[in-house]
Amino acid sequence: MRSRSSYTIRNYRRDVGVFLGFLGEMGVPFDRAGRSQGRAFLAAQREAGIADTSVKRRATTIKGFYRWLDEQG
Repeated sequence: MRSRSSYTIRNYRRDVGVFLGFLGEMGVPFDRAGRSQGRAFLAAQREAGIADTSVKRRATTIKGFYRWLDEQG
């Protein structure tokens, strides 16, 4: 496992939390979310004025979150 700064971990947690909140508002369980929900989330982030670098980080974080879930079974 790679060492991560406390700020990175904080950002990852926040990014996943924001995404899960978005899914909750849509009534979509996280284990049923697909690309269309991911794209809708990222579009909503852009529309909300979130910086492009933050949107890209959130996309990477969400992808990593689902990769981790797959690895954990």
